Amino acid sequence: MDKRKRRLIELGKDLLIAALTCSAVYLGGVNLMAAGLNGLLHPPDAAGPSAPQAQESSAIAWPVRMAVSYWNGDNMRRQGVQYDQAGCEQLFQPAASLLREALGSAGPAQAVSQREWRQVLGQSSNLYFDFLGDIPLSVLSGWLSGEEVQLEGTVRRLVLAARGGQAALYYRDRETGGLYARRAEVVSADQLEAAALGAVDNGAVFAFEQEQYALLDGDTMILPQQPQPRVYAAANPLAGEGEEGSLGGRMGELLSALSFPENSYIYSGTDGQVIRSGSGTLRVYSGGTVTYSAVQGESSRYLVPSQGTPTRFEAAEACRQLAERAAGALAGAARLYLREMEQTAGGWRVDFGYCLDGTQVQVGEAGYAASFLVEGGEITQFTLQLRCYTDTERRSIVLPERLAAAALEPLDRQGGELLLAYWDTGGETASAGWAAPRTGEEALAEAGR
Repeated sequence: MDKRKRRLIELGKDLLIAALTCSAVYLGGVNLMAAGLNGLLHPPDAAGPSAPQAQESSAIAWPVRMAVSYWNGDNMRRQGVQYDQAGCEQLFQPAASLLREALGSAGPAQAVSQREWRQVLGQSSNLYFDFLGDIPLSVLSGWLSGEEVQLEGTVRRLVLAARGGQAALYYRDRETGGLYARRAEVVSADQLEAAALGAVDNGAVFAFEQEQYALLDGDTMILPQQPQPRVYAAANPLAGEGEEGSLGGRMGELLSALSFPENSYIYSGTDGQVIRSGSGTLRVYSGGTVTYSAVQGESSRYLVPSQGTPTRFEAAEACRQLAERAAGALAGAARLYLREMEQTAGGWRVDFGYCLDGTQVQVGEAGYAASFLVEGGEITQFTLQLRCYTDTERRSIVLPERLAAAALEPLDRQGGELLLAYWDTGGETASAGWAAPRTGEEALAEAGR
Protein backbone atom coordinates (compact mmCIF):
# COMPACT_ATOMS: atom_id res chain seq x y z
CA MET A 1 0.00 0.00 0.00
CA ASP A 2 2.82 2.41 0.93
CA LYS A 3 4.54 1.68 -2.36
CA ARG A 4 1.34 2.47 -4.29
CA LYS A 5 0.90 5.75 -2.40
CA ARG A 6 4.46 6.78 -3.17
CA ARG A 7 3.85 6.12 -6.88
CA LEU A 8 0.67 8.22 -6.81
CA ILE A 9 2.50 11.05 -5.05
CA GLU A 10 5.35 10.94 -7.61
CA LEU A 11 2.83 10.88 -10.46
CA GLY A 12 1.07 13.90 -8.96
CA LYS A 13 4.37 15.77 -8.78
CA ASP A 14 5.12 14.94 -12.42
CA LEU A 15 1.68 16.20 -13.51
CA LEU A 16 2.10 19.41 -11.51
CA ILE A 17 5.53 20.06 -13.02
CA ALA A 18 4.14 19.43 -16.52
CA ALA A 19 1.23 21.80 -15.89
CA LEU A 20 3.52 24.55 -14.60
CA THR A 21 5.85 24.07 -17.57
CA CYS A 22 2.98 24.38 -20.07
CA SER A 23 1.74 27.48 -18.28
CA ALA A 24 5.18 29.05 -18.39
CA VAL A 25 5.56 28.24 -22.10
CA TYR A 26 2.15 29.76 -22.84
CA LEU A 27 2.80 32.93 -20.85
CA GLY A 28 6.24 33.22 -22.40
CA GLY A 29 4.71 32.98 -25.87
CA VAL A 30 2.14 35.65 -25.07
CA ASN A 31 4.82 38.03 -23.85
CA LEU A 32 7.38 37.14 -26.53
CA MET A 33 5.82 39.47 -29.10
CA ALA A 34 6.37 42.67 -27.12
CA ALA A 35 9.47 41.61 -25.21
CA GLY A 36 11.14 39.99 -28.20
CA LEU A 37 10.56 42.97 -30.46
CA ASN A 38 11.80 45.36 -27.79
CA GLY A 39 14.92 43.28 -27.28
CA LEU A 40 15.57 43.06 -31.00
CA LEU A 41 15.00 46.70 -31.85
CA HIS A 42 16.17 48.35 -28.65
CA PRO A 43 18.99 46.43 -26.92
CA PRO A 44 19.59 47.86 -23.42
CA ASP A 45 23.00 49.33 -24.24
CA ALA A 46 22.40 50.22 -27.87
CA ALA A 47 22.37 53.79 -29.10
CA GLY A 48 19.63 55.15 -31.32
CA PRO A 49 15.83 55.34 -31.21
CA SER A 50 14.09 53.60 -28.34
CA ALA A 51 10.56 52.62 -27.43
CA PRO A 52 10.05 55.80 -25.35
CA GLN A 53 10.93 57.88 -28.41
CA ALA A 54 8.37 56.00 -30.45
CA GLN A 55 5.88 56.79 -27.67
CA GLU A 56 6.72 60.49 -27.98
CA SER A 57 5.94 60.56 -31.71
CA SER A 58 2.53 61.91 -32.56
CA ALA A 59 -0.17 59.41 -31.64
CA ILE A 60 -1.95 60.50 -34.80
CA ALA A 61 0.62 58.44 -36.70
CA TRP A 62 -0.19 55.23 -34.81
CA PRO A 63 -2.20 52.53 -36.60
CA VAL A 64 -5.61 51.39 -35.35
CA ARG A 65 -5.13 47.83 -36.69
CA MET A 66 -2.00 45.76 -36.82
CA ALA A 67 -0.92 42.20 -37.56
CA VAL A 68 2.39 40.42 -37.06
CA SER A 69 2.80 37.35 -39.28
CA TYR A 70 5.49 34.67 -39.28
CA TRP A 71 5.79 32.41 -42.34
CA ASN A 72 8.05 29.36 -42.11
CA GLY A 73 7.63 28.37 -45.75
CA ASP A 74 4.65 26.10 -45.16
CA ASN A 75 2.51 27.57 -42.40
CA MET A 76 1.43 31.03 -41.27
CA ARG A 77 1.33 32.16 -37.65
CA ARG A 78 -0.48 35.52 -37.38
CA GLN A 79 -1.30 37.76 -34.43
CA GLY A 80 -3.85 40.46 -35.29
CA VAL A 81 -5.32 43.30 -33.25
CA GLN A 82 -8.23 45.59 -34.11
CA TYR A 83 -10.92 47.52 -32.23
CA ASP A 84 -8.49 47.53 -29.31
CA GLN A 85 -6.36 50.67 -29.26
CA ALA A 86 -4.32 49.71 -26.20
CA GLY A 87 -3.53 46.28 -27.66
CA CYS A 88 -2.58 47.81 -31.01
CA GLU A 89 -0.30 50.36 -29.39
CA GLN A 90 1.43 47.59 -27.43
CA LEU A 91 2.29 45.86 -30.71
CA PHE A 92 3.16 49.07 -32.53
CA GLN A 93 5.54 50.76 -30.11
CA PRO A 94 8.37 48.22 -30.48
CA ALA A 95 7.71 47.89 -34.22
CA ALA A 96 7.67 51.64 -34.86
CA SER A 97 11.45 51.81 -35.31
CA LEU A 98 11.41 49.28 -38.15
CA LEU A 99 8.66 51.21 -39.93
CA ARG A 100 10.45 54.52 -39.33
CA GLU A 101 13.71 53.15 -40.72
CA ALA A 102 11.94 51.57 -43.70
CA LEU A 103 10.27 54.86 -44.63
CA GLY A 104 13.52 56.76 -44.16
CA SER A 105 15.39 54.46 -46.54
CA ALA A 106 12.63 53.56 -49.01
CA GLY A 107 13.78 53.12 -52.58
CA PRO A 108 11.90 53.90 -55.82
CA ALA A 109 8.34 52.63 -56.13
CA GLN A 110 7.80 49.55 -58.29
CA ALA A 111 4.31 48.48 -59.39
CA VAL A 112 3.18 45.06 -58.15
CA SER A 113 0.18 42.91 -58.96
CA GLN A 114 -2.81 42.03 -56.78
CA ARG A 115 -1.52 38.46 -56.74
CA GLU A 116 1.85 39.52 -55.35
CA TRP A 117 0.15 41.77 -52.78
CA ARG A 118 -1.87 38.84 -51.47
CA GLN A 119 1.15 36.55 -51.50
CA VAL A 120 2.95 39.11 -49.33
CA LEU A 121 0.04 39.20 -46.87
CA GLY A 122 -0.50 35.44 -46.81
CA GLN A 123 2.92 33.91 -47.49
CA SER A 124 5.63 36.07 -45.93
CA SER A 125 6.83 37.20 -42.53
CA ASN A 126 5.51 40.71 -42.25
CA LEU A 127 4.26 43.62 -40.16
CA TYR A 128 0.87 44.95 -41.28
CA PHE A 129 -0.30 48.47 -40.36
CA ASP A 130 -3.75 50.00 -40.95
CA PHE A 131 -4.07 53.73 -40.19
CA LEU A 132 -7.81 53.98 -40.94
CA GLY A 133 -7.39 57.26 -42.82
CA ASP A 134 -5.36 58.21 -45.89
CA ILE A 135 -1.88 59.44 -44.92
CA PRO A 136 0.69 60.76 -47.40
CA LEU A 137 3.92 58.79 -46.98
CA SER A 138 5.90 62.01 -46.53
CA VAL A 139 3.57 63.06 -43.68
CA LEU A 140 3.73 59.65 -42.01
CA SER A 141 7.53 59.66 -42.12
CA GLY A 142 7.58 63.16 -40.63
CA TRP A 143 5.25 62.24 -37.79
CA LEU A 144 7.21 59.10 -36.95
CA SER A 145 10.70 60.56 -37.12
CA GLY A 146 10.33 64.34 -36.98
CA GLU A 147 11.99 64.62 -40.40
CA GLU A 148 10.03 64.61 -43.62
CA VAL A 149 11.12 62.16 -46.31
CA GLN A 150 10.09 63.09 -49.83
CA LEU A 151 7.99 60.09 -50.81
CA GLU A 152 5.12 60.11 -53.27
CA GLY A 153 2.04 58.13 -52.40
CA THR A 154 -0.89 58.23 -50.01
CA VAL A 155 -1.68 55.10 -48.02
CA ARG A 156 -4.07 53.64 -45.53
CA ARG A 157 -2.46 50.19 -45.21
CA LEU A 158 1.25 49.41 -45.21
CA VAL A 159 2.96 46.03 -45.13
CA LEU A 160 6.64 45.75 -44.22
CA ALA A 161 7.56 42.29 -45.48
CA ALA A 162 10.54 39.97 -45.81
CA ARG A 163 10.43 38.65 -49.36
CA GLY A 164 13.11 37.30 -51.68
CA GLY A 165 15.81 37.84 -49.05
CA GLN A 166 15.00 41.55 -48.78
CA ALA A 167 12.72 43.81 -46.75
CA ALA A 168 10.25 45.99 -48.62
CA LEU A 169 7.26 48.25 -48.03
CA TYR A 170 4.09 47.27 -49.89
CA TYR A 171 1.05 49.53 -50.17
CA ARG A 172 -1.89 50.62 -52.26
CA ASP A 173 -1.65 54.26 -53.34
CA ARG A 174 -5.05 55.77 -52.52
CA GLU A 175 -4.59 58.46 -55.18
CA THR A 176 -3.80 56.19 -58.13
CA GLY A 177 -5.37 52.95 -56.88
CA GLY A 178 -2.22 51.06 -57.86
CA LEU A 179 -0.20 48.63 -55.73
CA TYR A 180 3.49 49.36 -55.16
CA ALA A 181 6.59 48.12 -53.39
CA ARG A 182 9.63 50.05 -52.18
CA ARG A 183 12.76 48.30 -50.98
CA ALA A 184 13.67 49.22 -47.38
CA GLU A 185 17.39 49.77 -47.76
CA VAL A 186 18.45 49.75 -44.08
CA VAL A 187 16.02 47.10 -42.82
CA SER A 188 17.09 43.51 -43.42
CA ALA A 189 14.92 40.48 -44.04
CA ASP A 190 16.59 38.85 -41.02
CA GLN A 191 15.41 41.70 -38.78
CA LEU A 192 11.85 41.24 -39.98
CA GLU A 193 11.98 37.47 -39.62
CA ALA A 194 13.26 37.82 -36.07
CA ALA A 195 10.59 40.42 -35.23
CA ALA A 196 7.79 38.27 -36.63
CA LEU A 197 9.07 35.10 -34.92
CA GLY A 198 7.29 36.03 -31.70
CA ALA A 199 3.82 36.20 -33.29
CA VAL A 200 1.27 34.35 -31.14
CA ASP A 201 -1.36 32.97 -33.52
CA ASN A 202 -4.83 34.22 -32.54
CA GLY A 203 -6.71 33.15 -35.68
CA ALA A 204 -6.58 36.48 -37.52
CA VAL A 205 -7.26 36.12 -41.26
CA PHE A 206 -7.82 38.32 -44.27
CA ALA A 207 -11.08 37.99 -46.15
CA PHE A 208 -9.38 36.73 -49.33
CA GLU A 209 -8.11 33.73 -47.35
CA GLN A 210 -11.61 32.51 -46.38
CA GLU A 211 -14.30 31.57 -48.92
CA GLN A 212 -17.09 32.48 -46.49
CA TYR A 213 -16.03 36.14 -46.75
CA ALA A 214 -16.02 36.26 -50.54
CA LEU A 215 -18.48 39.18 -50.52
CA LEU A 216 -15.99 41.40 -48.70
CA ASP A 217 -13.01 43.43 -49.80
CA GLY A 218 -10.23 40.84 -49.69
CA ASP A 219 -8.00 43.05 -47.51
CA THR A 220 -10.50 43.14 -44.63
CA MET A 221 -8.91 41.66 -41.49
CA ILE A 222 -11.14 39.38 -39.41
CA LEU A 223 -10.60 37.94 -35.94
CA PRO A 224 -12.41 34.83 -34.64
CA GLN A 225 -13.73 36.66 -31.57
CA GLN A 226 -16.92 38.64 -32.10
CA PRO A 227 -16.18 42.28 -31.16
CA GLN A 228 -18.05 43.89 -28.29
CA PRO A 229 -17.57 47.64 -28.80
CA ARG A 230 -17.97 50.02 -25.88
CA VAL A 231 -20.89 52.42 -25.59
CA TYR A 232 -19.79 56.03 -25.03
CA ALA A 233 -21.60 59.00 -23.59
CA ALA A 234 -21.38 61.88 -26.07
CA ALA A 235 -21.73 65.58 -25.32
CA ASN A 236 -20.99 69.05 -26.62
CA PRO A 237 -18.09 70.17 -24.37
CA LEU A 238 -19.13 73.82 -24.73
CA ALA A 239 -22.76 73.31 -23.74
CA GLY A 240 -23.85 76.26 -21.59
CA GLU A 241 -20.52 78.07 -22.03
CA GLY A 242 -20.22 81.73 -22.95
CA GLU A 243 -23.95 82.39 -23.26
CA GLU A 244 -23.62 85.87 -21.75
CA GLY A 245 -20.70 86.94 -23.92
CA SER A 246 -18.14 85.67 -21.44
CA LEU A 247 -14.80 84.17 -22.40
CA GLY A 248 -14.50 82.14 -19.19
CA GLY A 249 -14.63 78.38 -18.60
CA ARG A 250 -14.10 75.99 -21.48
CA MET A 251 -14.99 78.70 -23.97
CA GLY A 252 -12.06 80.71 -22.65
CA GLU A 253 -9.78 77.66 -22.90
CA LEU A 254 -10.87 77.09 -26.48
CA LEU A 255 -10.30 80.71 -27.51
CA SER A 256 -6.88 80.65 -25.86
CA ALA A 257 -6.03 77.44 -27.73
CA LEU A 258 -7.14 79.14 -30.95
CA SER A 259 -4.98 82.22 -30.21
CA PHE A 260 -7.90 84.62 -29.76
CA PRO A 261 -7.05 87.25 -27.10
CA GLU A 262 -9.24 88.19 -24.13
CA ASN A 263 -10.03 91.59 -25.65
CA SER A 264 -11.60 89.98 -28.74
CA TYR A 265 -14.90 91.51 -29.78
CA ILE A 266 -17.65 89.00 -28.92
CA TYR A 267 -21.38 89.19 -29.50
CA SER A 268 -24.36 86.85 -29.82
CA GLY A 269 -25.36 85.70 -33.27
CA THR A 270 -28.50 83.90 -34.46
CA ASP A 271 -27.25 80.50 -33.25
CA GLY A 272 -24.31 81.09 -30.99
CA GLN A 273 -21.37 83.42 -30.48
CA VAL A 274 -19.35 85.49 -32.94
CA ILE A 275 -15.79 86.46 -31.97
CA ARG A 276 -13.71 88.90 -34.00
CA SER A 277 -10.04 89.69 -33.67
CA GLY A 278 -8.12 91.46 -36.39
CA SER A 279 -9.25 90.10 -39.74
CA GLY A 280 -10.23 86.72 -38.31
CA THR A 281 -13.79 85.72 -37.44
CA LEU A 282 -14.68 82.80 -35.21
CA ARG A 283 -18.22 81.50 -34.89
CA VAL A 284 -19.16 79.14 -32.07
CA TYR A 285 -22.56 77.55 -32.68
CA SER A 286 -24.81 76.16 -29.97
CA GLY A 287 -24.41 72.57 -31.23
CA GLY A 288 -20.63 72.61 -30.74
CA THR A 289 -19.59 73.48 -34.31
CA VAL A 290 -16.85 76.12 -34.55
CA THR A 291 -15.87 77.86 -37.79
CA TYR A 292 -13.04 80.26 -38.61
CA SER A 293 -12.43 82.38 -41.67
CA ALA A 294 -9.92 85.03 -42.67
CA VAL A 295 -8.87 86.66 -45.90
CA GLN A 296 -5.64 85.17 -47.19
CA GLY A 297 -2.71 87.48 -46.52
CA GLU A 298 -4.57 89.68 -44.02
CA SER A 299 -3.98 87.54 -40.93
CA SER A 300 -0.86 85.99 -39.42
CA ARG A 301 -2.68 84.04 -36.69
CA TYR A 302 -2.19 80.58 -38.22
CA LEU A 303 0.96 80.81 -40.32
CA VAL A 304 2.51 77.47 -41.29
CA PRO A 305 6.13 77.40 -39.99
CA SER A 306 8.39 76.94 -43.01
CA GLN A 307 11.64 78.15 -44.55
CA GLY A 308 9.81 78.83 -47.80
CA THR A 309 6.73 77.41 -49.43
CA PRO A 310 5.25 74.97 -46.90
CA THR A 311 5.68 71.29 -47.70
CA ARG A 312 2.88 68.77 -47.37
CA PHE A 313 4.23 67.63 -44.01
CA GLU A 314 4.59 71.19 -42.68
CA ALA A 315 0.99 71.96 -43.64
CA ALA A 316 -0.30 68.73 -42.08
CA GLU A 317 1.68 69.28 -38.89
CA ALA A 318 0.40 72.85 -38.45
CA CYS A 319 -3.18 71.61 -38.82
CA ARG A 320 -2.53 68.68 -36.46
CA GLN A 321 -1.23 70.94 -33.72
CA LEU A 322 -4.25 73.24 -34.00
CA ALA A 323 -6.66 70.30 -34.10
CA GLU A 324 -5.06 68.70 -31.03
CA ARG A 325 -5.15 71.97 -29.05
CA ALA A 326 -8.80 72.60 -29.85
CA ALA A 327 -10.81 69.46 -30.69
CA GLY A 328 -8.39 66.91 -29.23
CA ALA A 329 -8.10 68.63 -25.85
CA LEU A 330 -11.88 68.49 -25.36
CA ALA A 331 -12.52 65.03 -26.87
CA GLY A 332 -12.32 62.95 -23.68
CA ALA A 333 -11.83 59.26 -24.54
CA ALA A 334 -11.44 59.93 -28.29
CA ARG A 335 -8.23 60.61 -30.15
CA LEU A 336 -7.75 62.19 -33.55
CA TYR A 337 -6.58 60.52 -36.75
CA LEU A 338 -5.88 61.93 -40.21
CA ARG A 339 -8.85 61.11 -42.42
CA GLU A 340 -7.63 62.73 -45.61
CA MET A 341 -5.28 65.33 -47.05
CA GLU A 342 -6.22 66.63 -50.47
CA GLN A 343 -4.33 69.11 -52.62
CA THR A 344 -6.35 72.12 -53.79
CA ALA A 345 -5.67 74.88 -56.30
CA GLY A 346 -4.11 77.07 -53.60
CA GLY A 347 -2.83 74.58 -51.04
CA TRP A 348 -4.37 71.69 -49.09
CA ARG A 349 -7.54 70.59 -47.37
CA VAL A 350 -6.74 68.55 -44.26
CA ASP A 351 -9.43 66.53 -42.43
CA PHE A 352 -9.17 64.80 -39.05
CA GLY A 353 -11.63 62.38 -37.48
CA TYR A 354 -12.40 61.09 -34.01
CA CYS A 355 -11.40 57.54 -33.14
CA LEU A 356 -12.76 55.54 -30.18
CA ASP A 357 -10.79 52.42 -29.22
CA GLY A 358 -9.55 51.96 -32.77
CA THR A 359 -12.98 52.61 -34.31
CA GLN A 360 -13.86 55.63 -36.44
CA VAL A 361 -16.61 58.04 -35.43
CA GLN A 362 -18.98 59.49 -38.01
CA VAL A 363 -19.98 62.92 -36.63
CA GLY A 364 -23.16 64.14 -38.31
CA GLU A 365 -23.30 64.12 -42.09
CA ALA A 366 -19.82 65.57 -42.62
CA GLY A 367 -18.18 62.87 -40.50
CA TYR A 368 -14.99 64.72 -39.55
CA ALA A 369 -13.88 66.22 -36.24
CA ALA A 370 -11.87 69.04 -37.84
CA SER A 371 -11.36 70.29 -41.39
CA PHE A 372 -8.74 72.87 -42.39
CA LEU A 373 -7.95 74.84 -45.53
CA VAL A 374 -4.31 75.85 -46.00
CA GLU A 375 -3.63 78.57 -48.57
CA GLY A 376 -0.60 80.75 -49.23
CA GLY A 377 1.33 79.44 -46.23
CA GLU A 378 -1.43 79.92 -43.64
CA ILE A 379 -4.62 78.30 -42.37
CA THR A 380 -7.38 80.53 -43.72
CA GLN A 381 -10.45 78.47 -42.82
CA PHE A 382 -11.43 75.64 -40.53
CA THR A 383 -14.46 73.88 -39.09
CA LEU A 384 -14.45 71.98 -35.81
CA GLN A 385 -17.18 69.64 -34.63
CA LEU A 386 -16.45 69.58 -30.91
CA ARG A 387 -17.52 66.43 -29.07
CA CYS A 388 -16.53 64.85 -25.77
CA TYR A 389 -16.78 61.07 -25.25
CA THR A 390 -16.86 59.15 -21.96
CA ASP A 391 -16.81 55.36 -21.54
CA THR A 392 -20.10 54.19 -19.98
CA GLU A 393 -18.64 50.73 -19.20
CA ARG A 394 -21.46 49.22 -21.25
CA ARG A 395 -20.97 47.14 -24.41
CA SER A 396 -22.84 47.05 -27.70
CA ILE A 397 -24.10 43.79 -29.21
CA VAL A 398 -23.30 43.47 -32.91
CA LEU A 399 -23.84 40.72 -35.44
CA PRO A 400 -21.07 38.16 -36.01
CA GLU A 401 -18.95 39.30 -38.95
CA ARG A 402 -20.09 36.43 -41.17
CA LEU A 403 -23.74 37.51 -40.79
CA ALA A 404 -22.89 41.19 -41.15
CA ALA A 405 -20.99 40.38 -44.35
CA ALA A 406 -24.08 38.60 -45.73
CA ALA A 407 -26.08 41.77 -45.01
CA LEU A 408 -23.92 43.66 -47.51
CA GLU A 409 -25.50 41.90 -50.50
CA PRO A 410 -28.95 43.54 -50.27
CA LEU A 411 -27.20 46.86 -49.54
CA ASP A 412 -25.32 46.49 -52.86
CA ARG A 413 -21.99 46.61 -51.01
CA GLN A 414 -20.45 43.46 -52.51
CA GLY A 415 -16.69 43.74 -52.60
CA GLY A 416 -16.75 46.45 -49.93
CA GLU A 417 -14.97 46.55 -46.64
CA LEU A 418 -16.75 45.62 -43.42
CA LEU A 419 -15.76 47.66 -40.38
CA LEU A 420 -17.14 48.91 -37.11
CA ALA A 421 -18.08 52.57 -36.85
CA TYR A 422 -19.71 54.90 -34.36
CA TRP A 423 -22.52 57.22 -35.41
CA ASP A 424 -22.71 60.46 -33.46
CA THR A 425 -25.81 62.38 -34.48
CA GLY A 426 -25.70 64.82 -31.58
CA GLY A 427 -27.42 62.57 -29.04
CA GLU A 428 -26.29 61.60 -25.56
CA THR A 429 -24.66 58.30 -26.53
CA ALA A 430 -22.61 56.86 -29.38
CA SER A 431 -22.89 53.15 -30.16
CA ALA A 432 -21.00 51.14 -32.77
CA GLY A 433 -22.37 49.00 -35.57
CA TRP A 434 -21.11 47.36 -38.75
CA ALA A 435 -20.67 49.65 -41.73
CA ALA A 436 -19.54 49.57 -45.34
CA PRO A 437 -18.11 52.63 -47.12
CA ARG A 438 -20.11 53.78 -50.10
CA THR A 439 -18.23 53.82 -53.37
CA GLY A 440 -16.87 57.28 -54.07
CA GLU A 441 -18.46 58.79 -50.94
CA GLU A 442 -17.33 59.50 -47.39
CA ALA A 443 -20.62 58.40 -45.84
CA LEU A 444 -21.09 54.96 -44.33
CA ALA A 445 -23.97 52.57 -44.79
CA GLU A 446 -24.97 50.52 -41.80
CA ALA A 447 -24.76 46.79 -42.45
CA GLY A 448 -26.37 45.51 -39.28
CA ARG A 449 -26.23 45.61 -35.52
